[in-house]
Amino acid sequence: MALRLNFQNKLFLTAFATAALALVVAGLLFTRTMRRQTEQRIEQTLAAEARLATALLNHEAANLDAEADRLGLLIGARVTLIAADGRVVGDSAEPADALAGLENHALRPEIVDATGAVPGRARRYSTTLGTDMLYMAVKVASTTVAYIRVALPLTDLDEQLRSVVIATGTALGVALLGGGLLALLLSVRLGHRVRAIAATAERYRQGDLRPVRFDFGDDELGSVARTLDATVQELATRLQEQARDRARTEAILSGMIEGVLVVDSSARVQLVNNAARQHAHKSILDITT
Repeated sequence: MALRLNFQNKLFLTAFATAALALVVAGLLFTRTMRRQTEQRIEQTLAAEARLATALLNHEAANLDAEADRLGLLIGARVTLIAADGRVVGDSAEPADALAGLENHALRPEIVDATGAVPGRARRYSTTLGTDMLYMAVKVASTTVAYIRVALPLTDLDEQLRSVVIATGTALGVALLGGGLLALLLSVRLGHRVRAIAATAERYRQGDLRPVRFDFGDDELGSVARTLDATVQELATRLQEQARDRARTEAILSGMIEGVLVVDSSARVQLVNNAARQHAHKSILDITT
């Protein structure tokens, strides 16, 4: 059997679903915006750190891998020193004896895009560290190092966003609860008014045309109810006037000694007084005798 919902439940479900949809969309948009802004901020920070590493680079350093380690500690990110031919000559995340086994970086997107004024940027999975990384490379005017690349794992971005997402989810949950309570209160109030109007209409249908004693409200629903009540009361007034006129007419006719018979256009009897009844009765008796 299909579940039938009354007006109040339908109104509550509609209002609650609308509020839930609006909050979910707002939450998704907010989270997306926050992620984009956080990514932009991290990229700007990483570009600034790459330029800072360029300024702090010791061009006379004999051990470039140790220099990369030093720069990595100073700026708190992975630092890679790359020669003009694409060889990795220093990396804060790799030991010196492992540098020879690293791939040539000459064709890496961040290296290709790096110019004298604009840093190169790329995002990809790092097989060395086993995680997604954001890379920012800056060109260096040096004979030993042509590029300095700074990298940051995107897990840091997820960590920063996690607290934002949790706070946003909590706020949306509270807002949804409040919206549900408001929807419930609204549906209960409107449902009570609709039931009262329906009960009044049923009372009118059964012939009880007494005026309504409760307030219909000032909105469109109240306007419809007041119009209905005014129409019914006007009809009741006309019926009372017709009843009084009929009673007055019957009183006048009953006092007449002449027989009066009123018929409509279809020859149906509409009104007959006592004199006419008596005359008809006497005529029937005369015929039978």
